[in-house]
Amino acid sequence: MYKIISESSTQFYVPVLGAFGSRVSGGDRRPPVFYNSHMCLNRSLMVFFMRAVGGGVFGDVLAGSGAKGLRVALEAGCPVFLNDANSDAVDLIRRNVELNGLEDGGAVVTNLDGNRFMLENAGEFDFIDIDPFGSPVPFIDAALLASKKKGFLGVTATDTAALSGVYPMTCFRRYLAQPLRGALCHEVGLRILAGYVVRMGAKYDLGVVPVLSHYTRHYMRLYLKVRRGVNAASKSLQDMGFLYYCSECSVYSYLREEFPSKTLCSCGGRLKAAGPLWLGSLHDRRILSDMLSMAEQENEKKLLTTLLDELSQPFFYDVHRVASDLGVSSPKIEIVLEQLRNQGFAASRTHFTPVGVKTDASLKDVKKALS
Repeated sequence: MYKIISESSTQFYVPVLGAFGSRVSGGDRRPPVFYNSHMCLNRSLMVFFMRAVGGGVFGDVLAGSGAKGLRVALEAGCPVFLNDANSDAVDLIRRNVELNGLEDGGAVVTNLDGNRFMLENAGEFDFIDIDPFGSPVPFIDAALLASKKKGFLGVTATDTAALSGVYPMTCFRRYLAQPLRGALCHEVGLRILAGYVVRMGAKYDLGVVPVLSHYTRHYMRLYLKVRRGVNAASKSLQDMGFLYYCSECSVYSYLREEFPSKTLCSCGGRLKAAGPLWLGSLHDRRILSDMLSMAEQENEKKLLTTLLDELSQPFFYDVHRVASDLGVSSPKIEIVLEQLRNQGFAASRTHFTPVGVKTDASLKDVKKALS
């Protein structure tokens, strides 16, 4: 019912799909422990990150099969705590700990509710990882309260439909923010997620700042540093604000402010406000550079290179959308980037979409580059 697979130098048992478990709506059996092979990249980046920041005690709150924590233990040399509320998952984690020779103190395994696990071990972890199926919101407060004075949080969200504006009321209910449909939806969603963690930290006098963030496949991922103190909390809030987008002319702007203040575009169209959201940088370039030097797989190198080259300013222009508005054929992204740089503007690709350009140029200048 289980098989052994390998990721990098780590091995673990995972359930054979359809071999056992409960049936869902008459379909294949769903095993009691979840393992997602598509999250291998996410686990690899976690290993690189822990190496880049010098290691430390790693707390895997929702460990599942234990794959991420085991890789951090073996490949980054970190002491790890592996926790899951599911007793079947804990049984599998223990098998995987033994398989990798970590049963003598290399990995501590617990069977607790995620929030209880964090609060009972407050201050123990240099890195707390929250990687749920769905929204991370139920675990954010406990993670912040349990964080070290100078710790890190990892936050994954797979409820991307809500964060990207498909279900705006769900986004507002969970994240207390208004999302945006359209070309910018994934960056808006990632910045809403970051902004939510920043705001929740501020109420506990914690300054929270993203140091690595990305949107990949079906999930959004944040790595954040946590610093204690009123000044740190107030400083992080200075990068909160709102995006304003006009669906009539595709103009966008953003303001660092506490409440939305703009309603009309200069073209006469009505502006859509999205937020509150994080408007600061999403990446620490030193950490990214160190992680890139460790990457071996092509997908790892591609993502980290794009993130490292990506301009830190918020949002981008969808070249296909702008070209469509102009009634012209969409040129290659490299040509648009070259044109903008020749005009004296900063410009880069973005990992959010292969047809996006981040730039400090105005929409008028972008249209000129496309003409």
